[in-house]
Amino acid sequence: MPAIRDRELLWQEGETVTAWIFLFGVVPFSKHRLHVARIDDAAMMLSSQEGGGLIRRWNHDIIVTARDEASCQYRDVIDIDAGIFTPAIALYARWFYFMRQRRWRALGKELGT
Repeated sequence: MPAIRDRELLWQEGETVTAWIFLFGVVPFSKHRLHVARIDDAAMMLSSQEGGGLIRRWNHDIIVTARDEASCQYRDVIDIDAGIFTPAIALYARWFYFMRQRRWRALGKELGT
């Protein structure tokens, strides 16, 4: 979602952003809506309700769990409904979040954690 790629503002509970999604970063594909449904600092959780184009529902929870004083576990939980396209969209989601987790791990190594 290029519209939020360089975002520096903190997300706010209740905030909604609608922007274009591009295939291969070039071809406009569909408008996507991201609504920040819940930010729970105590539980270290952020929940979004998303959708657009082929995707009726893409609910996303980001959950961080402390392992010890120096490390944590980061988990993405996704609930997807894209009708008959759900298996293909779910496969894409697996790839997308795998790549994102890989970038998080690389950043952790770079920061020396």
